[in-house]
Amino acid sequence: MFYSQTTNGFYDFDIHGNSMPSDAIEITLEHYHALLDGQANGDRIVANEQGQPVLAAATLAEIKLVKLAALEAARNSAIEQPIISAALGLPHTYAAKAANRQFLNDLVTLGSGGKFTCVDANGVKARRQHTAAQLMQLAHDFQIAIEAHFEHFEELAAEVNAAANSNQLNAIHW
Repeated sequence: MFYSQTTNGFYDFDIHGNSMPSDAIEITLEHYHALLDGQANGDRIVANEQGQPVLAAATLAEIKLVKLAALEAARNSAIEQPIISAALGLPHTYAAKAANRQFLNDLVTLGSGGKFTCVDANGVKARRQHTAAQLMQLAHDFQIAIEAHFEHFEELAAEVNAAANSNQLNAIHW
């Protein structure tokens, strides 16, 4: 394995051959893996004075950016989790992927009702007829769920921004 200070990148001779940067230096696989492990834990890979790759502790601002990105990803994942709505009178579970929400939006826009897939209390998944009012209720239930995820994210983001050290940041979880 090779490391280049100019690109701050790693190269494998079997893959890159003679196209590696001219400043690429050989490092052991153990050192390479240790660097990647450190990076996965929030440290940065930088070159020391001799051009060797070393780990540098991330600044608090960098750690905050990583934490905010992770929380944003968790929020986006939460938004796509199924919701339970009683739009049909009894609770049914509805998929909440972007395509499902777009299809619901299309049906609401048409304003005439239609079939929408849901799962009943017995676990039976089927396309069931919904009136326009039921589709509107379902859309409202989706909106409430999504807004709750955004509000939760905003609360956590405020905690991240107020954190004074990495221990406080590590205590913040979705």
